[in-house]
Amino acid sequence: MTFAPGSLTVREPVAATDTIFQVLAHEHRDLEAELAALHVRAAENMVAARAMFPKIAAAILAHLHAEDAVLMPRLAQIPGLSQMLAGSRADHARVESETLALDRPNLTDSEWLRALRRLEAELVRLIEREEAHVYPAARRALPPEEAKLLARELRRIEDRELALMMR
Repeated sequence: MTFAPGSLTVREPVAATDTIFQVLAHEHRDLEAELAALHVRAAENMVAARAMFPKIAAAILAHLHAEDAVLMPRLAQIPGLSQMLAGSRADHARVESETLALDRPNLTDSEWLRALRRLEAELVRLIEREEAHVYPAARRALPPEEAKLLARELRRIEDRELALMMR
């Protein structure tokens, strides 16, 4: 279900019992851990840290795109979730923008670190909104079997996105 240690592109398969909410929560923890490791690397070697970032960016973008393609359309069908989804969509857009901003080669190391902190802040806001508000409401509305099917579809799309980005 999670990324293999030290790799954001080779992952364990989704188990038949995993729901989309479990998969997403695990991926959130993995992304948080990878960003923390990136900070450690940046303190040791900024060149190496910046070289690590494209894989992390690919994982973030694949996660966002898959969630937008798989979960958001289904949740939009659930009465009462539209306002929460609007907030999540806005958070997704900010996280994607901050992720792409870090890819600019003309940033100084100081600018790059500030951009990384902005990305982390936006990612934390997104994760908190989804895990505290959106996912609990969605979990109550979605049948467990559907949540399991959505987990596999999410992973399929993430894998496709990662393959395209890592070319």
